[in-house]
Amino acid sequence: MSSRASKHRQKRRQRIGAWLQRQVATLAGRIILLLAGIVIVTVAGSTVMYFSLDAFSSYDDALWWTMDHLFDPGALNEDRGWAQRLVGLALVAAGLIILVGILVTLATEVVERSLERLASADLPVDVRQHLLFVGWDDTTPDILQTLDYLQPHLLGGEPTPFRSIVVLAPDSLRDRRAQLQNLLHQAIPSTTTQITFGNVLQPESYERAAAQDAYAIVISGAGTADPSLGAADANAVQAASALAGYLDQGDATPPETPLVSVVVYAGEHADAAKAILPPHFEGLVVDRIITGMLALELTAPAWGKAVRNLLVSGEGAGLHLVRDDRLTGIPFRDLIGHLAAAVPLGVMTTRDGSPQPLLAPDPSTVLGPDDAVIVFAADTAAADALREVPTTDTLAWAGEIPSMTDLEVRTVLVVGFNSRIVALLRELAVAPAARFHVTSLSQTATSRRTRSVPGWVLDRLTVRYLDGDPTDASTLREAIEATKPDAIIVSGDVAEHPRAPDAAAVFSYLATQQIVQGAVPVLAIAYSSTYADLLAQNAGGANLPGAAEMIGGTLAWTLLRTEITPVLAAMFDPYRTTLRTVRLDETGTPARFDALYRRALDRGAVLAGIVQPDGTPLLAPPPDTQIPPGTSLLLLTRATRQQVTPPASSDTHGVATHDPAS
Repeated sequence: MSSRASKHRQKRRQRIGAWLQRQVATLAGRIILLLAGIVIVTVAGSTVMYFSLDAFSSYDDALWWTMDHLFDPGALNEDRGWAQRLVGLALVAAGLIILVGILVTLATEVVERSLERLASADLPVDVRQHLLFVGWDDTTPDILQTLDYLQPHLLGGEPTPFRSIVVLAPDSLRDRRAQLQNLLHQAIPSTTTQITFGNVLQPESYERAAAQDAYAIVISGAGTADPSLGAADANAVQAASALAGYLDQGDATPPETPLVSVVVYAGEHADAAKAILPPHFEGLVVDRIITGMLALELTAPAWGKAVRNLLVSGEGAGLHLVRDDRLTGIPFRDLIGHLAAAVPLGVMTTRDGSPQPLLAPDPSTVLGPDDAVIVFAADTAAADALREVPTTDTLAWAGEIPSMTDLEVRTVLVVGFNSRIVALLRELAVAPAARFHVTSLSQTATSRRTRSVPGWVLDRLTVRYLDGDPTDASTLREAIEATKPDAIIVSGDVAEHPRAPDAAAVFSYLATQQIVQGAVPVLAIAYSSTYADLLAQNAGGANLPGAAEMIGGTLAWTLLRTEITPVLAAMFDPYRTTLRTVRLDETGTPARFDALYRRALDRGAVLAGIVQPDGTPLLAPPPDTQIPPGTSLLLLTRATRQQVTPPASSDTHGVATHDPAS
């Protein structure tokens, strides 16, 4: 019984202690406890003096004497007798402790709050030629880390055009200043970083971030209170409009105006933004980066890997522009004989006033005095090297390049459904090298999935809908057995948030891999680099990099290699060019690369590289490389399809439209 009572008392003491800890955790709680202490000491002292010592004729006199000693140490001079003096001394000591405690508490709180306000105050940023990143979400460090990693690869030893990075984050994240600054330092320790806060829709914020003096500005609308993709795009466009208004107020001339890139998620939003934003504001359409790469993986996997190396890893041959007066007047078909270690892809012409890339041009196209040659080469030195005696009499190759079959039929199982899947379906609808039969497995209602896909997309794709849990192994097994897909695309079954599907995709991906055991290619869409790395480890590198890395890679080319930006836009536009893989016949004789290049030109294609025996793509091999039979060739051709024109109405859900390209 005594043991139970002891435990009960111990629990009571613990509850009281916890209550006291909660009270002293706040300024109001500490003051209330101190005032309660004053009341308790005053009542106790008055009671002792009146009832126990009988020192006063009334309780009021005892109460006044107690308060006098509690607040005035000089009152000790009036005490008579040792008993009264001892009680008075105790009251004076208690008063000093309580009053000092109140004063120290108030002073400490005031100083701490003043220091916090001083630390959080956003003073104007004193920098020039910096990269200003507007907006913040969890993937911002991933984007900046990729940009920082690619700088030395893309610049080739040249100094970086920006000296530091400044992040203008929304006011709602101000209390996370220290955490965000630490994340930035971990992502890009070699670059000076600063973070400031403000309303990205107000010009004062851009003034504080020295936007007028920036080398480049990147605007991202993600990280808003509303996590939907539409809200992120709307926020990015509004912020870009506010920035445009601020820049127009400055005295900068056009050459001094910062480069501006606006990150949006949906292609239709980017098209709408072009109507209201200045023409020099470059748009990065996220779903085109992600889903365009997925479509390329499905139609030409070797090209997909080569593009990944080009955009994200900085490995292998890169894109370059070659300007040399000695090339003026030479037809495109003969450039392979004049370039020592580069493979010509096209011509950059300025005949219409602005740079226009012509990829896989007519072989008879002659270079003008202001034109540049677009090439793949290992580095700038290799790109610019010319042969002293051009080899124009390359030995002919007796073989034939196989026909590039158009509209191959591919069956794809799409696991999960969200806005990025809709973007993927749009991309597959215009993929020029194949016609896709798509099966969608999702818990999202079929009616909602149907309404989400534009009518012109449904005209070009065969889409079948299955209902089921994309993370359930038995459901996945049944869907795979029923569809017998050529490839499987995995994403999360979440509709809005740009990163939420990643977590769900992991479970679907692991279950799918367990079922197919490598017999069918499985590609997972991951936004965060953390998830992308996890999926790649389990797939042996079969998956794309994280979308944040893709954005960072594209930003790196846009900001660091501005002359190449139009080339990238043309290369990855399915209406302008087509990237294909063609396998040579197993029978025949080896051929020099430059001989194959000339034969490909006769077929209307540019031979950009080959696939090595281990499956690794090799862009721009030396011209005299011997290519054995059975080798796969990486070809770039002019697209033959016209631009699809959606209906005039913005509501295309379920509306059948005429496709001028069909």
